[in-house]
Amino acid sequence: MTLSLAALTVSCLAGVELGLRLAGYSSPVLGMPDYNTGWSLRPRAEGIVRRENKRGVYVRINSDGMRDREHSITKLKNTFRIALLGDSLCEATEVPLERTFWMILENELTAHLPPGAPRVEVLNFGVAGFSTAQELVMMETKIWKYEPDAVLLAFTTSDVIENFRPLSRQPLAPYFTCRAGGLLLDISFRHLIRYQRFRYLKSRVAERLRTIQLLEQIVKRFRESPVSTVAYEEVYVEPADRLWEEAWSISEKLIEAVHQETKRHDVPLWVVTMSNDIQVHPDREVRDGISRRLGVPDLFYPDRRIRSVCLRNNIPIITLAEEMAEYAERNHVFLHGFEPNLGYRHWNENGHRVAAGLMFGKVSAYLPVTAGRMGGI
Repeated sequence: MTLSLAALTVSCLAGVELGLRLAGYSSPVLGMPDYNTGWSLRPRAEGIVRRENKRGVYVRINSDGMRDREHSITKLKNTFRIALLGDSLCEATEVPLERTFWMILENELTAHLPPGAPRVEVLNFGVAGFSTAQELVMMETKIWKYEPDAVLLAFTTSDVIENFRPLSRQPLAPYFTCRAGGLLLDISFRHLIRYQRFRYLKSRVAERLRTIQLLEQIVKRFRESPVSTVAYEEVYVEPADRLWEEAWSISEKLIEAVHQETKRHDVPLWVVTMSNDIQVHPDREVRDGISRRLGVPDLFYPDRRIRSVCLRNNIPIITLAEEMAEYAERNHVFLHGFEPNLGYRHWNENGHRVAAGLMFGKVSAYLPVTAGRMGGI
């Protein structure tokens, strides 16, 4: 009886696996637990991602856990390297690699620089779900071996929530708390990844079995405890209580800490504030309706606040949302989302293209026109 039951179970699972493959289902597990940042991208993971873009995008993680091409550790001669830190807008699994904003930006910068200027190389360290705190830890533990000549920090306004444990509700991540005017690292999450070898093995199995991929997504949805839409909308409003003011204060100190880390390595920091979907909705009435409900003149308070902290610290800053909103309204085009959810969640190809275009002028002004201090082989 037991043997027959086992055979029936195996047969059913094989049928489910075959059915998922015939249906074209794919949800590759790209991540793995990470002792420093909570999670990271799994080296050489690959597959077709259809979470938002239902057409599917082939995604491959390189050998060092980056959603990027392979990069040599040693910097090539006459090359200016920009290390990009960010979250899912940088990981960008919704669009093909060559249509991501940072790849477009790299190509445009290299093409338009004068003769004799260095080739620009953008290294994408973006990981979906990362907070500024995780990006700071990644900077300290991973990026310097690549000898970047500049760091571009992509700040998403949801980072204000994700940087602060009481608002984030994400247990598997490092956080910083304010202590005596400075920041203290909280690594209590590490006890949650004691079984890292088992989880890594599970991700390797999931790479080959669609059934496991489906189960992973079901479990993930049950375990997720997302912050409500109302909470996310609070970022558009000047803080009215201690909790939100503390979240903002930690986020500002984290930007300053990133700046101090780059200064220690004699490398400039540039900050870019990314857009949220509702900020750049092409229908002004939709945007204004939310502004009226929140009692604010517009939805750009977080962008202005990040600009202020950057200006106080002499950090070059690029703010995208207002110009992207103007472009979207003028051209009647959605910059976020895919059918059937146009206008919501991550940048689509239009969003990446427009963002790259807006960054180009500012970033090109920051670049040296000759190889200068750059080393290389």
